[in-house]
Amino acid sequence: MSEGFAGLAKRRFFSRQNAIYWLVVVVLLFIVFAHLGSQPGGLSPAERAATIHSQSFHLIAKNPLNAPHDLLSFGLGKVSSGLFALRTASAIWGVVFIIAFFSITKSMFGKAIGLIGAVMLAATPLFLISSRQSSAEIMLAAPALIMALYLWMSRPAADEAKALPLLIIFGCLMLYIPGMIWWLIGGAIAGRAKLESAFSSVPKHRVYLSMATGLAILIPLILAIASNWRLIKPLAMVPSHFSSPLDELKNIAWMTSAWFVKTPFHSPLLIGRLPLLNLVQDVLLFFGAYALFQAAKNKARALVAAIVFATVTAGLNSNLSLLLLGLPAAGLLFTTGLRFLYVEWRGVFPRNPAAKYLAIVLIVVIGAVQLLFGARYALMAWPHNVVTRQTYVIK
Repeated sequence: MSEGFAGLAKRRFFSRQNAIYWLVVVVLLFIVFAHLGSQPGGLSPAERAATIHSQSFHLIAKNPLNAPHDLLSFGLGKVSSGLFALRTASAIWGVVFIIAFFSITKSMFGKAIGLIGAVMLAATPLFLISSRQSSAEIMLAAPALIMALYLWMSRPAADEAKALPLLIIFGCLMLYIPGMIWWLIGGAIAGRAKLESAFSSVPKHRVYLSMATGLAILIPLILAIASNWRLIKPLAMVPSHFSSPLDELKNIAWMTSAWFVKTPFHSPLLIGRLPLLNLVQDVLLFFGAYALFQAAKNKARALVAAIVFATVTAGLNSNLSLLLLGLPAAGLLFTTGLRFLYVEWRGVFPRNPAAKYLAIVLIVVIGAVQLLFGARYALMAWPHNVVTRQTYVIK
């Protein structure tokens, strides 16, 4: 999937040097899967609708939006039953997106800071709680996977002959996710120079084969839209109705506030009206945006554009979960902030090993605190919240 996935057989992943990373992986998996079928013990309206939809292959074919999630849920439902099995599909996709995100941050910032950045994204309440639902909100974090594949293709030593076909295939698969069509179009425009270079250098038979595979993947979606053209609106994230321009601007402003200050209304995936990001993430995001605009303006603009797109889409649709579309981009910015502060610290104490290790300890502490915060939020505070109990009822 990226450099982080290459050469698995050649590396000693269970060595002492990697022990801390495996420990983090185990902790993250525990947080994602712990009490998955019992916290909450009931289904929300969104979960109930998604569960009914994913239990029938005919219903999935009729309305294939979020089919990558629903087909996995359908298969898991044939193996087992109960809330745990229903929610496992989201948990698996959440793990896939975090692995993809780690592959990006590792290649950009090194293994240590990359891991802390991935932990901070995984522990973000909206991401973590979405990955513990039987509904398909977690699929909105799919940009992490596409960015990982593009970065793999963009690296000088990367094997474009493998990366480009996978990017085409997974890009077609992600078109089933509402809103991703605009994200992919924007990404193709931003990365058109590299894509043109890759298309010209990769053997034609591989390009044609991957495009044929992608087209085959899209056939069910095309047939469903041909049968019911109304599917275009939710697929393209077009609101069912528009308010006045002033009201729409207010909604977008409120969604901007939802990142840092407070949400415009209560969401089943958050506690009260708490914002998506906490204070530490806010500060790191600010420093990351500053550093990236100084070093790589085009990348900074692309990440900010992804966040703006998610914010506008969420505002127009009055749907907080759509902010997940911009969360991987925000995660890259606050990971950049971690790296920036580390480099600045080393610049002040360039030859002091004690200062270097102190910086590493502080970064690890930040990651540990964020992980603890996310775990307490998702596994303790959120399930016992009054609104959560009222929404997730056993029927």
